[in-house]
Amino acid sequence: MFTKIFYFKNRDELHKKIRYFKDYFLKNEGEFIYKEQDTKLIIISSMDLEGLDAYLFKDYLDIIKILKNKNFKTFAVRSKRKNSQQENKLLGELILKNLQDKKVNLENPEITIYVDQIKDMNYFYIK
Repeated sequence: MFTKIFYFKNRDELHKKIRYFKDYFLKNEGEFIYKEQDTKLIIISSMDLEGLDAYLFKDYLDIIKILKNKNFKTFAVRSKRKNSQQENKLLGELILKNLQDKKVNLENPEITIYVDQIKDMNYFYIK
């Protein structure tokens, strides 16, 4: 299964994309599950789509497990959820503790970890 995240300028664009995916999956006999909130859309599908790779997580240790397989030296954390400053700091400290060779670089990181939520689904993506 593939998980992708999409951000839109407005809800009209979001709903056009949902209609597109419904047609796309009907024609190609694929399956997908989606959740939307405001101008955000997360899709879990049987087929790979163009979009940002998203990872669902229950707690921050799930994020650490995925980051262990990524090649980077510097990072920044950006949260789009409530209490984002606290979340950025907490996750950053956890990464430093568990991945000792990594360093925080808020100005010019090799990767940025974005943490967000749609309804009851916590996810993150890496840019």
